[in-house]
Amino acid sequence: MSLSSSAFWILTSLANGRRHGYQILRETALLSDGAARLKPTTLYATLERLEGKDLIRSDGQEVVDGRARRYYRITETGIDLLAAETQALERSVRAARAGLSAARPRPQTARWGWPEMVEEQYYRQLLRWYPRSWRAHHGEVLLGIMLDEAEALGRSRPTVGQRWSVFLHGMGTRLGMQAALRCAVTGLILCLISFALFGIAVIMEGQGDDTIFSWAYSAMTPLSGAVVVPGYLGLVRERGLLPAPHAFVAAAVTVLTCIVATVSNIAWMIAFAAIDTGAPVPLLGRLRIPLMVTYGVMGVLAVAVIVTGTLSIGTRMHAALRTSVAIMVGIPVAAMMAITALIPFWVFGPSLVLVILSLVLKRPGHQQPPAPSASPTTPTSQPSQYALHADIPKHPGSHVHSEKTGTLGGLPDTRAQDAFVHEAHP
Repeated sequence: MSLSSSAFWILTSLANGRRHGYQILRETALLSDGAARLKPTTLYATLERLEGKDLIRSDGQEVVDGRARRYYRITETGIDLLAAETQALERSVRAARAGLSAARPRPQTARWGWPEMVEEQYYRQLLRWYPRSWRAHHGEVLLGIMLDEAEALGRSRPTVGQRWSVFLHGMGTRLGMQAALRCAVTGLILCLISFALFGIAVIMEGQGDDTIFSWAYSAMTPLSGAVVVPGYLGLVRERGLLPAPHAFVAAAVTVLTCIVATVSNIAWMIAFAAIDTGAPVPLLGRLRIPLMVTYGVMGVLAVAVIVTGTLSIGTRMHAALRTSVAIMVGIPVAAMMAITALIPFWVFGPSLVLVILSLVLKRPGHQQPPAPSASPTTPTSQPSQYALHADIPKHPGSHVHSEKTGTLGGLPDTRAQDAFVHEAHP
């Protein structure tokens, strides 16, 4: 069964969630870049036909300003048919692109004077950074966007900036509900190990023996934070409150911060032990203050990345002001977290809360349906993007410079698009 153009765009709109008639009219025009401007009579005739074929179903109605609004929702049959139609369109696009490549030489030439050809395998390799389930639903569409842009700009391979942008966006997409649950369970296991080390240390000190267990449990505490904090970042990213690149960068900086904090704790313990015995302080002990300053600065940077990513979704604040606010918020928050990290087993409570949140929000009834969002500002030289799915992000940071994206550290400004990106789209 093939879909008409109007039926295709209506199903695409309903794939984003429950909609009433006016929302469908507005969204189909937006998703198709104005190509599908349905009249009310055409819309409701098509809706009736799709409902008769069990591709959509009525989902209640409400009265607003004295007028009844009837809502619709796509069915599993409709989702399967939309997916099949999308794959057919992707095959058609690939075939047409291959024909155009053979019929029309590119204006830009390579180093030796031969026409520059887009080498698809190099762009396809970039998709490996995304989760497998994400690639299965959106990989071909994103690949088509990148190939179209490369052909329009006369490139044969992705640039270094494109590789980094896709890497950050893909790895950030891996931070989701499943990753949050794994991080929470791992954090609980590390807490139990810390409890065991603490118990052994108490027993050994009671016998008058000062062993490695006396400080191993406190040195291990920051390592638990290196697991739990990325779990919370994945949870926030999954709910569409933090862009994927910012989530990944913040998680990576947090892990490095916790590692440096662990080394700093060990350095302080070595220094105190040397001072108590009157022995010379070893090199690691002399580095305790630089290490403490280092992990403090890194903690501020991690919090600043999170804040600037959140502000990039919720506000249109200028980049300089957004960065300033992020740093001002990051300093006290990082200081508070550093003090909290001194409390033994502090990560047990956050780990338990993360487990509960991951299990509760993972239920189908608690899944947050994506809402329409404005696309980020892109340069006029960038080709128009396919709108086969509203949850496909535009090519992440393809050739937009960091000054234009307005994000901390030149991260791609995906804004609210990441609310559309899920590890498993129905």
